[in-house]
Amino acid sequence: MKKLLLLAVLLAPLVGVVPAQAAADNGVAVLAYSADQLAAKFVGKNRKDIVSAISTIPVYEKTFTASDGTEYEAVRYGKTNEEYRLFLFKFKWPQPLVAVVENANGIMTLNERYQINIPVTQKDVAAHAPAGAALTTVTDVANNATYQVYQNGNQFMVFQNGLLVHTFDNAQDYSAFMATITASNSSYAAEQAQEQTNLEAARLAQAQNNTQYVTTRSYVVPTVVGTAVLGGVVWGSIYHHNHHRHHYRPAPPPPHRPGPGPRQSGGGLAPGTPLIRGADGRFMNHPKR
Repeated sequence: MKKLLLLAVLLAPLVGVVPAQAAADNGVAVLAYSADQLAAKFVGKNRKDIVSAISTIPVYEKTFTASDGTEYEAVRYGKTNEEYRLFLFKFKWPQPLVAVVENANGIMTLNERYQINIPVTQKDVAAHAPAGAALTTVTDVANNATYQVYQNGNQFMVFQNGLLVHTFDNAQDYSAFMATITASNSSYAAEQAQEQTNLEAARLAQAQNNTQYVTTRSYVVPTVVGTAVLGGVVWGSIYHHNHHRHHYRPAPPPPHRPGPGPRQSGGGLAPGTPLIRGADGRFMNHPKR
């Protein structure tokens, strides 16, 4: 039994398996190894052993849930858009190591294999894209979205706001995606054209109404149909023809004017003059009386 344990210890460095305590003592520089080398170095280890063995602190730790409900923990070393190593563990204790990847293709492989959605950045893909990869910009006007599409052979990777949102492994599926956007753009353009037509028609109708209003209010000459001369002022009723409606303004009452003075009586005395009687009983100031 002791011989078997000794043999296992001697063979461990040959197959790339490093005990967690030895790795911690040495302080594993994670970026000095490839993803395959790290997977071999930490085979059979769990998350606690590996994180404690690496000399640097992870910059990214997040839990992802697969379509079947299985949870995974992703731990990344290396800054965003720079060289990195990403470890995937099962979330359930003791959180055994599942895989190690180092580029966008590796992450997309994990996403497809385990049905999770670890983010893939456009810069990461661009940094590792082959020389023949083509880049196309696609605009979805109706949804106010812009996509960057990398094509590598029959693989199409669609990015939005710098993150991977769609992956197509054949031209047929990508063509169907593009047909949907084209139809949406055409429908949106037709709606915008109709809306512009309606706005223009409404503007012209409003302008015509404004013109008619100014004409009827400013240029129709009123006709005097009845007059009365009162104190030298002509008063009358005015007739307007405004959109087939008749409006009448009644003549105001005549202004108050004082009547003529008192008329002279036949005796030359003004009416209201007091009469004075003499001693004989006759009126002294009225010869007829």
